[in-house]
Amino acid sequence: MPSYNQPSFQDYRSRVSIIELALHVGYEWQPKKGKTLPVLYHPDLDEHIVVKNPKDSASQVYFTTGSYSDRGTLINFVSNRLTTCFSSFNNPNRSPAQCINDVLKDYLGILPERKQSVKKLEDYIHQSFHEANSEKEFSLEHFKLSKLPAKNYLTQERCILPDLLSTTQFSDTVALQRVYFTEGKPILLGGTEQPPNGEKIVENIAFPYIPGMANQLLVLNCEQLHLKVTRQAQIGGTASGFLIRTKHLLVD
Repeated sequence: MPSYNQPSFQDYRSRVSIIELALHVGYEWQPKKGKTLPVLYHPDLDEHIVVKNPKDSASQVYFTTGSYSDRGTLINFVSNRLTTCFSSFNNPNRSPAQCINDVLKDYLGILPERKQSVKKLEDYIHQSFHEANSEKEFSLEHFKLSKLPAKNYLTQERCILPDLLSTTQFSDTVALQRVYFTEGKPILLGGTEQPPNGEKIVENIAFPYIPGMANQLLVLNCEQLHLKVTRQAQIGGTASGFLIRTKHLLVD
């Protein structure tokens, strides 16, 4: 009797993408919802998922917007939907791992021609996010930020210990943003660069925000003392995928 090697979960992740399986079970791509990562919506479940690494099935992860628990790999995607999208495979006489295996094995067994429309849309999504996948590593140069001086707003006004800012978690990420205004428009200054006409320089403290399971910086919060406005702008287009949010604190 020939032996049969059961695919591992990592094998399944390499062969089936979250996007592909989600499209197969009724999720719809929302091209206007995500600029750097694909967003898919299931009308019956009324939920949105966001998929990271859309062109690499083996390393794809997802999260459901508004949920802290519904996130992870392809395996988590199936496991968290055994009572909804994949309820026909939710056999009480089989373990959750076996049910997940049944779902993925069944999908791989579908004839290629029956998956043609799903694969075609998935390929189009891959192409649409080609630039997003080549996003740059975080670097101060992307934001024209400077190294944080020893005496700064965080240590002087917020009483944060300087040793904390030098730890691995914050070193080289908490930084100084220098900006001046001309005709009401902010102009960023890098390093020791000075305004051309002696305009007043405003200094902000920039610190990182890394949401959920993401492993790269997505947002910088910038704080200074004198004004209270909120500004949000994309830096570097779709290639970097970074956002900068400036928050000014009002003082008397």
